[in-house]
Amino acid sequence: MYSRQEFRPKKKVKLTYHIRGDASAEKHIGAVAALQLDEITGRLYTAGRDSTVREWDVGPAVETPGFIAAYEGHTDWVNDVSVCRIGEAVRLASVSSDRSVRLWEPGGDGKRPEVILRHLDYVKATAFAEDTGMLLTAGLDGKVWTWDLGALPIEEVGAACEHPQSIYCVDVNRRGTIAALGSVDKVVRLWDPRTNTPFGVLKGHHDMVKAVAVSADGSKCLSGGSDNMLKLWDVGERRCIGTFRPHADSIWCIQADPDFTRVYSGSRDGSVAVTRLARDESEAAGGPASHQLLETGSSVLALAASSSGDRLWTSSILGGVQEHVLSSANAAVAPGRVLEVDPPLTKFKLFTDGQTVCTEDATGRSKLWDLPTGTVTADLGEVALDDAVKAHDTQPCHVPKWCALDTALGFLSVHLEPDNAFTGWVNASAVGGRDAEETPVNLGALVLRVLLRRFQESKKLRSGGGRGETAGALGASAAAAAAATTTMTGEPAVGSATATEAHKSLVEAGLSHDLFTLPDHTRMVLSQTTEPVRTICQMTVGSCGDQTETLLRECPEWIQQALFNRLAPFGDKSKPPEIAVFVGARSDKDANSSKRFGGLRKSAQPVRYVGKPTTTVRSLKVAIAKSIKDGGADPAEISVFHEETELADEVKVSYIYQTLFKRKEILLEYTRTSNK
Repeated sequence: MYSRQEFRPKKKVKLTYHIRGDASAEKHIGAVAALQLDEITGRLYTAGRDSTVREWDVGPAVETPGFIAAYEGHTDWVNDVSVCRIGEAVRLASVSSDRSVRLWEPGGDGKRPEVILRHLDYVKATAFAEDTGMLLTAGLDGKVWTWDLGALPIEEVGAACEHPQSIYCVDVNRRGTIAALGSVDKVVRLWDPRTNTPFGVLKGHHDMVKAVAVSADGSKCLSGGSDNMLKLWDVGERRCIGTFRPHADSIWCIQADPDFTRVYSGSRDGSVAVTRLARDESEAAGGPASHQLLETGSSVLALAASSSGDRLWTSSILGGVQEHVLSSANAAVAPGRVLEVDPPLTKFKLFTDGQTVCTEDATGRSKLWDLPTGTVTADLGEVALDDAVKAHDTQPCHVPKWCALDTALGFLSVHLEPDNAFTGWVNASAVGGRDAEETPVNLGALVLRVLLRRFQESKKLRSGGGRGETAGALGASAAAAAAATTTMTGEPAVGSATATEAHKSLVEAGLSHDLFTLPDHTRMVLSQTTEPVRTICQMTVGSCGDQTETLLRECPEWIQQALFNRLAPFGDKSKPPEIAVFVGARSDKDANSSKRFGGLRKSAQPVRYVGKPTTTVRSLKVAIAKSIKDGGADPAEISVFHEETELADEVKVSYIYQTLFKRKEILLEYTRTSNK
């Protein structure tokens, strides 16, 4: 009998690097999902869909918000943020769709946050009980975890609170005795975080609950839902004491004042409203008033109000972050300060050359990017993506897809995985080699050697050489370099003569190159994609040498082969593109059969042919026909295929890599010509 462990999926690891291009280092890219105002320090914290948290100086005397710091560590959207003040210590808690909770020290370098990994799905909300130092985190896995931030190390407070449905919002009173959860099951659940005990269910909404707020003393609770309703609840009596409809569409966020006398609400329809809450039954009979304050132009994601009620910060999907100055009666609104964001990329298309990407952002502006260097090669202006691709994807070549792309964070993310990282072959002249150089090079291997160059240098300096065929080439120079200057952490100094010498040795050994570079600030993430999904390490191109110990321990074999072997990694995926050659007439049945190379003439002998860089498919057919030992064949009976596409006679063959007629295929790299 087999054990379950024998059938466990093999661990898969991918390397992702991010291309921000000319985007400002101070601005968010795309929408800001959460706001947190700390009036004690005059700081505003913003959490964005670009995976970052940013700190701003928005004190009363500041005319223009001053950028202070960016906290980078999450690998997906940051959904919520809380300022946690415990005595004189201040921490910033952020939760993300990458399933993690991170605790930062405001004003620090933001590079080494404490990371909590307990959720099994997107973490959507967080809340902090100021008097007890308890942090609550809730997510789509239906669990709420409670953490004691006053303890060192941080401790869990009992087991997680289990919820039958995904949780989208959570809030808690100052003493940490009453928490409210909003979910897709249309109810608000009350829960005691100290004992993880549920003690009430508030029913009344007709759609999912998107936002909740609990008063400081825990006696009242507010909830807003996708049914357009804002409800005020008496927690002690477990009943609704007020229902309001301040918007014509779903309520996505709410912000109550400290006294729970008024609440601001933001809607999917882009409107922001203020509602005066009833203090007693007599006031409720008179009908508490709701009125619209302003329009943002797009769905409102987050609100942050000053305790005095004279300032309100809003964040919307397309409008960035805006401050609004309110009158004492909340009747008039004047524009205030603005935090601008860069427009996110929404569409992309990889060209057939395997290196150029065309993107379109939220404003309809298109650009051309070079993947190996991470730079913008052309700003096309307000041109639709499809039109830009038709006009510019005219290079006569085809390179198999060697990476996966996405724009989920608002910028280009390039994912390298073992299944496809080494399928992209081009001539060296296409990536900065000598003009006439036709030597085939592998794009994935070249990019890996640029991304992890500092790791290569650090490892070689430590070992004083290489392994296998490279040991002799690197031994002397690397051993001498290893005794030279290093940093205080024992790593080779970036940009030092030592690192430069190590790089030269790597180039001479065929393990590195000077064809192109990527900026040192380019972010990389090494992550495991099979369960348990996790981030192994994060680094930049310039600092990956500091992660040498982690990379030596965690870096997968397919990456290490690309970095420390002269040849490209072995395996079918590291060979140039496949070209199938059929000799003899093939029926439609054969062409559509599951046997990809069915119909090959049985009498055909192994074909050994190396073409010139400008050989066409037509001349290839003639040469193959002549090389068949049974007396030749009619070139008209020979068909040349790339994957499932038959190549026209005019297609140019730039390089034939290998002939493997035993597998009924010829492997080569080719370029196509436009049909005229």
